[in-house]
Parts: sequence; C-alpha cells; structure tokens
Amino acid sequence: MIEVVLTLAGIIVPSALLTAAVRRWFGGISWRESALLLALVLAWLHLGAFTTAMPLALDEVVRGHPYRGVVGPIDESRNPDTNDTVKQMLPWMEVAREELFAFRAPLWNRYSFSGYPLLGNGQSAPLSPFFLATLPVPLPKQIVAMAGLKLFVGLLFGALFLREERLGRAASLFGSIVFAFSVFQNVYLYYPLSAVSFLLPALAWAIVRVVRGGAVRDGIALALVVAAAFAGGHPETVLLIAVGGAMILAIELAAPAGPLRRGPAAGRAVGFAAAGALLAAPVWLPAVELILESQRIAAIGAGEVGSPRYPATALWVAFNPDGFGNPARGNWSWILHYIMVAPTYVGLLPLALLPGALLARSSDRRARLMVAGGIVAFLIAFRWTWIGEGFNRLPLAEWSANDRMRLVMIFLFAAAAARSLERIARGAWSGWDLAGSALAAAGSLWVLRARLGITLEPVHAVGLVALASFWLAWIVSSRLASLRPRRQSVVTAVAAAAIALELWLFNLPFNALTPREYFAPPLPIVDTIHELAPEEPFRIVGHDWVLLPNASAQYGLEDIRGSDPLAWGPYTRFFRLVQAEGQSLDVGRVQDVGHPAIDFLNVRFLLGGPGSEFGPSWKSVYDGLDGELFENLEWLPRFYAPRELVPPASGAVEAVRDFRQHVVVEGIGAPRANRALDGMWLRRMAPGSFRMTMDARGETFIASSEPALPGWTVEVDGARVPIHRVNGAFIGFFVPAGGVRVRVAYEPRSWRVGLLMGLIGALALARFCGRGFHPRRAVVRRPPGSSNTPAAWRAGDRGEGGSKSAKLE
Repeated sequence: MIEVVLTLAGIIVPSALLTAAVRRWFGGISWRESALLLALVLAWLHLGAFTTAMPLALDEVVRGHPYRGVVGPIDESRNPDTNDTVKQMLPWMEVAREELFAFRAPLWNRYSFSGYPLLGNGQSAPLSPFFLATLPVPLPKQIVAMAGLKLFVGLLFGALFLREERLGRAASLFGSIVFAFSVFQNVYLYYPLSAVSFLLPALAWAIVRVVRGGAVRDGIALALVVAAAFAGGHPETVLLIAVGGAMILAIELAAPAGPLRRGPAAGRAVGFAAAGALLAAPVWLPAVELILESQRIAAIGAGEVGSPRYPATALWVAFNPDGFGNPARGNWSWILHYIMVAPTYVGLLPLALLPGALLARSSDRRARLMVAGGIVAFLIAFRWTWIGEGFNRLPLAEWSANDRMRLVMIFLFAAAAARSLERIARGAWSGWDLAGSALAAAGSLWVLRARLGITLEPVHAVGLVALASFWLAWIVSSRLASLRPRRQSVVTAVAAAAIALELWLFNLPFNALTPREYFAPPLPIVDTIHELAPEEPFRIVGHDWVLLPNASAQYGLEDIRGSDPLAWGPYTRFFRLVQAEGQSLDVGRVQDVGHPAIDFLNVRFLLGGPGSEFGPSWKSVYDGLDGELFENLEWLPRFYAPRELVPPASGAVEAVRDFRQHVVVEGIGAPRANRALDGMWLRRMAPGSFRMTMDARGETFIASSEPALPGWTVEVDGARVPIHRVNGAFIGFFVPAGGVRVRVAYEPRSWRVGLLMGLIGALALARFCGRGFHPRRAVVRRPPGSSNTPAAWRAGDRGEGGSKSAKLE
C-alpha cells in the first residue's frame, strides 16, 4: 500500500508544484483546470496508479530461468511488444538510482557489457527532470509516477499552447487530449522517448510567447524546456521535436496569432534555445561521444538499420488503430509491429475536422499551415515521396528513426482540429466539415466491416460514436433555445469528452497489467553467488537466455552481456567471439561458454538451467529449481600480467587460444615477452574506479578486461601513463619495476567539457533572471469570437473596447 501512496504522491506533488510555478510566472491555468488535468491523468493510468500491479511486460522477463523456478511457468506474456521497458529501462533506472543515492555522478554502468557509459547511454536518462522529480518513489513504481507526470506536462502545456492560439478552454482541452492521449504517446508512455515527446507542446508554447515579444521569463522558459528535452534521454526525439518547433516558428512568422516582431523575435527564440542546449551539455556531450562509436552507427553505415518505407495498406490504421490487430489482444497480424504502425491514428473526430481546417472558407491561414505541416511530417514518416527521402538523407536525420515524425504530425493535426472545432461550434461550419466527417465515417465503417470478427470487435466502433456525439451535440445545442447561448461551450466540451473516451478505449489494453511480484524476485541462485563472492572483482554470464542481459543490475552482479543498440562498437566486435550466431544488435546471448574469451572477460560464475552440463573447467556449486550455478576454474582476474604481447599486425584476436599466454596489444612494434608480477592488491573499487598496489620485477604490461572507452585514464604513482588497447577493446598499460600505486578511473572529457558549457549556459540565463523573471502581470487577450487582426490587437492595447478582455496572464 505504501508504494501506491508514494506513486500517487510522485505524480500529484510535482504536478502541483509545476502548476504553482506556471500560475506565478505565466498564468493561463487555474487550480480547477489543473485538478481536471490531473484527474484525467489518473483515470488514464487507472489500476497502474491505484494498485501494486505494473503496466509493464514483467511477465515476459520471468518466463525463463532462473525466474521460472521461483514464480512458476508462464506460457505467454500479455504484451511482449513492451518488453524493452523491463529489459532495459528498469535496470538502467536501478543503476542511476544507485549512483545518485551514493552521491556519485551517474557516469558508468558496471553491470552490463563488462561496463559501459550510463549517462552516455542516453536512454538511462539519470538527469531527466521526470526521473529526478520522482526519485522518492521506489522501483518499479517510479516508472509509473514518471508516466503520470509526463502525461500531466503534455496536457498542461498542450492546453496552454492552444490558449495562446486564442482558443477557448474546452477547445484547448480537446486539442491537448488528442496529443497527450494519442496512440503514439501511449505506446511509448513508459519509454524515455516520451520524456522528450511530451515536451513538444511546452516547446511550442514557449516559442510563440517569445516571438510575440514576450518577457525574458518566456525566453528562460524556452531554455529550460530545451534543456529538459536534451536531458530526457532520447536524442532522436530531440531532433524530431526540434523540427516541430521550427515548424511552429515558421507558422508563427507566416501567420501570426498575436502581435510580434519578426526578425528580432525569431533571433530571440533561437538564442534562448541555444542557451538551453548549453545548459544540458553535460548530458548530450557524453551521449554524442558514445553514439559516434556505437554498434548502431556502424550498422547504419552498413545499411543494416534505417527508417522503413511503409506500404500503402498502413493507412488502414488512420481509421482504426486495431485494424491489423493488437498485440495486447494476441491478434496482431501484419508485416510491421503495432508500435510502428498504430501511432498514425489521431482519432476519428480530429481526422474528420482536418479537411475543413484546410479547405473551408471560414478557416484561417494558420489552420491551413498547421494541416500542411502535419502532412509534411506524415510524408517524412512514411517515406512515400522525395520529401521523406530527402529528409532521411540530411545530416543527423540519417541516423534517426524518422517514422516517429508522426509525433509532429499528431501535434499539428491536434492544433488544427481544435481550431476547426471552435470554428464549427461558433456556427461557422462549412460543407468541407460535413464532407470530412462523411469520409472519416466511411473509412472507419469500411475497416470495421472488413475486420469485424477478425481483429475488430463492436467496441472498436467507439470512433464513430465519438464523431456522431459531436454532431448530435451541435444539432441539439443549435435547436434548443436554452442551449443556444451556450452552444460553443457545450459542443466543445462534448467533443473533448468524446475524444478522451475514444482514445482511452483504444489505448486501454496495450500497457497490460502484470503482478508486482514479478519485478526482480529473490533468487536463491543469485544469493549463492553473493555468498561465494570474493573480494577480487568478477563477472557472471547466463547460458543462452538464462538471466536476461541487463537484469544483473537488479541483483548487483556484473555481466559480460547487455541489451542496448548503443553498445560500444569495439566491445561488441570482441563479444562476437562468444555470442550466439544470428543475433540482433540488442541482445547478446552466449552459448559457447568454453571459449577462452569467457575466461579473459573475468567470468567467474555461469548460470545455467536446471540439469545443465558444461565442460571440465566449470564446477557445479549450486543446483536448485531456479537453475544450476557453475564456478569457472580458469577465470582470469580483472587486471593481470599476460606472458606474451602480440601486436595487431602479427596476430588476430580470433586466433588466440589462451589469453593468459597471449594478448593482442596496440602500440607495440613486435611480439615481446612480458614480465611477471610478484603481487597485486586491490585497495579500493567503485563504479568506474580502481585503486591497486603492484609489485613488478621489471617493466611489466598489465592487461585488463575493462573496456577502454574514451574517458578512462591510468595513473601510476600519480603520473598519467598511456593506455594501450588490449584485444581491440580493453585497457592495458605498462608499470615500472618495484612497488607502485595504480589508479584506473573513468573521467570522460565530454562530461567535464559539458559541465563547463552548462555553467556558461546557466550564467547566461542567470544574467536575465533578476530583471526579467518576475510574476505575471495584466495583459490583453482577445476574447473568443472577436476579430483576429493586428488592428484589433492594437485597439485592445489602446483600451478601445478591450476592457473586458484584460485578464491576468
């Protein structure tokens, strides 16, 4: 029960603090409206927030050993498509929490891939505002609290942005719901990606306030949003929302919804955004450093990875996201994944409103540009034209999954649909609005009829119900004299409720609930490892699928395997010596546990299934229902002195049969014998840091299985010495004769340079805070239905008939 209370507090408290800050410095939201948004968030999370159950695929992880012997057999996961949240995100959150609670900079993850960057990994996102704000919530519930906070931020700033569009409260809520509750956001709700995507409305809100000649506080808000996006942990999505922000800026300059100064205003927006990027430099610089040397970039360069080109039949999901089925219902049946295809759906009612926004005479230029921008984003995502092909060839864009540009499409379509909604509610409807509804209804009926009983059920007609409810409310409120004065508010409120219900029913099954007890259950086989663990650092490996990669972090064990497309390229190339054939980039399975590379990688313990048998070098030390544990009799220490050094030109790593005898060393001219150590004592070990004392008979080369990523340094008696890569990927160095003290530490230059850049960005913002960041003041806002012209704005500024529109903003 305490976890449920902490989860709710982790959502409500940061949401209330954010509301208080927005009300104090910017206005535009009441406590009553904030409470409504929060109620929508909690309704969306439903049992995930109010019970101990988890809306994650915990059941997918515990299907195999060693979990299977503890929790019992599980035949099928309720939704295996969401398993990355359990196999990657939760373990990385565990490591980030461990580092932060130990008051260490979250730089190094020692538990996966024999060690690799934590902050540089990006998706671990240890400095994301959503992660930091919910730290008091224990795992695994913290990820639910983060999801609730992300939803609230998306709803809040979506509504605030549309209020800046001069829309009423209900129409603003409608557009905000379309974006925040979209299928796109739901499928990525528990991923770091959504910590960035939910910030797109905040970015748009800050941009339009800045370019309309806003106060310095608006610029600072823009900088903070940009910094939060960079800290969110998904550089690809940062690029995409940057494109979305650029589109909003272009629309604002081409068809302003408020008075602005075009040239200086655009420059101010870019300048404050740059300051925000500087502020977040400690996060993105280490990520860039790892990305450039990751296996994913190598795969992209080889043409193995890229954005897909969608077949035309993918348009089915524009009318019904479950047209091809739903993995949570167990009936998905198409060539692409639901997560890749279904995010096209924006809702049947918003889809019906788009033709009128684009073509109706009563529409305005701003709405047309929003629809046009959404269409461009769609063409980029689906790669059907030269627009998509050209975008995918741009620098940086060629590295990203640009099918997710539908995020921008949904945002622009939501804003355009909200504008059409309010226009129709005022009575300025058009034949294009009726035609759009007819086309949307026809498409939905066609898919429903074709797939009913196959992938669709009667409940999937909810989009048609929402569309019919909107027009019924319009007709009734137009006919009844008692409702006619309130027609606009009635129609927009019904539309907001209808779209919320439609998206809720479509998205409800996807993040299926699983028992909380499946999260990192106690394992006797792991307890045995800790009982046998020596002081010398060691690693473990699971045979094949036993103890999935990254799960070791949840048990305090260092694994040679891992699961991350951004794994360091040189390490993954060495790891292929022991990796099962035909593996994807994401998971490193090991089947050949007799390979000498296993000994070199400091593997002392092997976890196998019950009744496993391996070679003579593996001694059985535990046998139980959760599996069998073996101790390696030939494991090599983390740091040791090999007997012979071989330069890369004279030998290949693949040819080495005993790494105790030979290692391949870069930076030496010819093969040479190595001296032995009289002794080596580990004095201190921490994540990314080793302190040792060594006694060498002469100049001796020390090899290690610690990956030599950029940022590692070696000091011998306080003096830095060169690192020579061992076996293409690991740290090696020379020590002189006699007793010496050695320090090996991970201190990446990208982190230090990033801190300096962040300080510069903070100082730049601090310079403006004292004179520009003050509470809101009364400004003029155009009441709904009044003229949308610069002359009307100027008249309001002069007080000509504008007294009733003045309010606190």
